[in-house]
Amino acid sequence: ILGHSKGGNVVLLYGAKYDDVDRIVNISGRCSLTKGVVERIGKDGLEKIQRDGYVDMDGYKITSTGLRERLTTDMSQIEKIQNANILHVHGSADEVSPASEAVELQKQTPGSKLNVVEGADHSFSNHRDDLLKAVIPFLEG
Repeated sequence: ILGHSKGGNVVLLYGAKYDDVDRIVNISGRCSLTKGVVERIGKDGLEKIQRDGYVDMDGYKITSTGLRERLTTDMSQIEKIQNANILHVHGSADEVSPASEAVELQKQTPGSKLNVVEGADHSFSNHRDDLLKAVIPFLEG
């Protein structure tokens, strides 16, 4: 299974809960889901969530429930993954989630692989080929 950003966290947590997949690819996921919240949403955004129950961030709706779930998700659960091969792929220029997050995720998943794509941003905008070169051989492996 493969997930990007929040989806990267979701596939890791799935693997921890069910441990029934052969391969997990986490692209640009975070180790600490509490980091970067205020910086990304801003003080005004947090106040809007408290007041209105949500804030719209460039077409992406962040609700009070979603924010609460993010802040209380325990990523240390991923240490339970035993049967899956894991690949963490992250861009060195990720402006949303720094590459140091992937380093921390790798520490929590012994035996996992880490591929930091030099110059790639959070969406691998100009580095899609590099992303594919990292992911496809791992999935075919």
